[in-house]
Amino acid sequence: QQAATTYQRATASSHKGHLYKEVLLACALVKGDDLGFFTPGDIREPLSRIMGKPYDIPQYAQHLANFCDEERARALEKTGVKHRYQYRFTDPMLRPYIVIRGFLDGMLTEQMFDLIPIWQP
Repeated sequence: QQAATTYQRATASSHKGHLYKEVLLACALVKGDDLGFFTPGDIREPLSRIMGKPYDIPQYAQHLANFCDEERARALEKTGVKHRYQYRFTDPMLRPYIVIRGFLDGMLTEQMFDLIPIWQP
């Protein structure tokens, strides 16, 4: 239930056309390094495939920053310095939950199965 609550807080928005669900899903689809960290550039391909058109870092950088704030349930944590930030999920259970929600919400299709990384404990 904690993953569901965090997801809801992280993606809720009254603004039409927001990309919180899509950006968070793209983050969940990135394998990351051995500690789970990924860079903003890592989510470019999955987000572009989810959206069906090219996206680049300036179009979603603020979303990543927002996911680190309390208002967005601190779904992500950030490390590093400006222009070299890395992110990872604060709760490892969020990743599989978000991927499942992506399928249930129709953001992921069977043609996108290759985007799903194999997670290791």
